[in-house]
Amino acid sequence: MKTITIIRRALAVAALAALSGCLISEKPLLDTRNGRAAPLEPGLYRACEIEPGSDPDCKTMNVARDGSARYAFTLKEEGEDEEVTFARFRRIASGSWLAQLNGEEDEDYFYFLAEKDGDDFVMAMVVCGDIPAATRKKLVASREMEVDDDATVCTAKSLRAVMSATKAYGAANPIESRSRIVYSKIEDKKD
Repeated sequence: MKTITIIRRALAVAALAALSGCLISEKPLLDTRNGRAAPLEPGLYRACEIEPGSDPDCKTMNVARDGSARYAFTLKEEGEDEEVTFARFRRIASGSWLAQLNGEEDEDYFYFLAEKDGDDFVMAMVVCGDIPAATRKKLVASREMEVDDDATVCTAKSLRAVMSATKAYGAANPIESRSRIVYSKIEDKKD
């Protein structure tokens, strides 16, 4: 089973989230005050799921941004209902952002590491078991994160926890080793 299927896997119910081993929160940790970064230009994108050792799975995604700095990612597939995923971003380093995603009916919020890679924008789900053990242990000791027994789900309780976990995940896992979604802007055709 693939870890991510173009945003939809990230928006699965908590039971599926447990299987994929992600970093979640039960309430939004990014909001209109602290999640206003705009790393992605609105428009149409080719969104390709890349799993190490597998062929890319690409879809067309419309990306829009509203007045509250919240992004809406809409999967464009013929014959299917439109699925909207909402996202907020916060810069955590130069060229690197924390992304918080949720669907219209989701009760949990999922966290991704987002990075610029040349002209592309890359998002990788933060995998609980791939967050360095020392970081997990420190955040659990400070009561800012809960981790289940086999480190398949990390539940962040604070913005500091999710930022620390995401930074540590990025430092410990090179981009080419991660399951990720690569967004490439589809250029507007001008006559």
